[in-house]
Amino acid sequence: DDLPSLAGCSHLLMQLETPMPVVAEYARKAKQQGVTVVLNAAPAQELSEALLSAIDILIVNEGELSVVSRCRGNVAACLERIGIPRVVVTLGSHGCCARDGVERILQPSIPVTAVDTTAAGDTFCGVFVAALSRGKPMQQALKMASAAGALACTRLGAQTSIPHAAQVEECLDSDSASSDGKADRLRQYCGFDG
Repeated sequence: DDLPSLAGCSHLLMQLETPMPVVAEYARKAKQQGVTVVLNAAPAQELSEALLSAIDILIVNEGELSVVSRCRGNVAACLERIGIPRVVVTLGSHGCCARDGVERILQPSIPVTAVDTTAAGDTFCGVFVAALSRGKPMQQALKMASAAGALACTRLGAQTSIPHAAQVEECLDSDSASSDGKADRLRQYCGFDG
């Protein structure tokens, strides 16, 4: 009863630093109201089938993917073990990948000199969901989120490292990561080449 109203919300983004019963109940209520439920499964822990069934989009890093999927294989093998149709896997300096139904999407990293990775994951998740809420397709949302997460690594601190939208756009305009073979290396790293 204490959960805030979801009226007017298109997406609900949660993570696992909130008690699990609260996460599960809020996900269930959001799903009932037609809100897209996005879970960043951090810190890593196994998830109940009830919670998994209420999630529309799962965001995990490589270690979290292994825990949630109960798989010790490569990214492709672990993704096969997760029943959620839309899963995003962040891969640090490699970039990220996603499964959107049967489509596999690759987003190579945007090269930066990392100073502090604090808040990079939270920045990625926030920008990703904000882009989706504005109607951006998954590929574009991943690209925007990757740029924002990369920029967050170039600054010290948490809130102070989060870039403004104009900075993300400027980073995207100057990025040429997709033209130098990074996508092929990312595909191989994930195990999508077979």
